[in-house]
Amino acid sequence: MVVIIVIAVLGGLAAAGFAKLCDLAMASHVQLYTYAPWLTLSLLPIGFGAITWLTRRFAPEAAGSGIPQVIAAAEHAEYAQ
Repeated sequence: MVVIIVIAVLGGLAAAGFAKLCDLAMASHVQLYTYAPWLTLSLLPIGFGAITWLTRRFAPEAAGSGIPQVIAAAEHAEYAQ
């Protein structure tokens, strides 16, 4: 029971930390937009391209929708019972 509570608290802290990071990112975006609106518009496609390249380069197994994997896992779960 204690393990579940500790994991729940850690999950909540991680979620709160992620929310703070999102707030910081939004504040940084507002500051950048007031400085140079065209820069924020150009960073979006560059950022998407960079994230796509990084994902394909370092995590190729993340490709696809995941639907076939879910179906396979569901079928495997039926046989495991």
